[in-house]
Amino acid sequence: MTEKKCSDDQKKVSQMKSELTASRNQLAGLDAKLRRAYEDNLSGKLPDHIFTMLIGNYDEEKETLQHTIRELEKRIDSSNAAMSDVERFSKLIQKYTSFEELDSFMLHELIEKITIYETPNMGRYRKGKEKIVTILF
Repeated sequence: MTEKKCSDDQKKVSQMKSELTASRNQLAGLDAKLRRAYEDNLSGKLPDHIFTMLIGNYDEEKETLQHTIRELEKRIDSSNAAMSDVERFSKLIQKYTSFEELDSFMLHELIEKITIYETPNMGRYRKGKEKIVTILF
């Protein structure tokens, strides 16, 4: 099951990496086009009003591409972190496949965090308060 999840995640990450490369290449190509337009404007081949319009479009497209690149980098980093967490946990679980007694060392190694919440709207002094327990591995 973890292999299937990891392989699906790896496919998504590789797809995001190819999108990231394409966006970076597009951004570099955009800069080259701007340089050519600037040179054409200086030489008189391109009128000033068209150059001004191209600059406005360039700024919008550059902002969009930079935002896309940042988002893709964040998603790739979070996916890589999630995959490394799955791998780390599976290695720990394989270490403890058969045991007779659960000791404190095993618990500290396997469980990252335990949080306990009171159920909402239960009141502070009500008897028999229910709790919500969350265990993060």
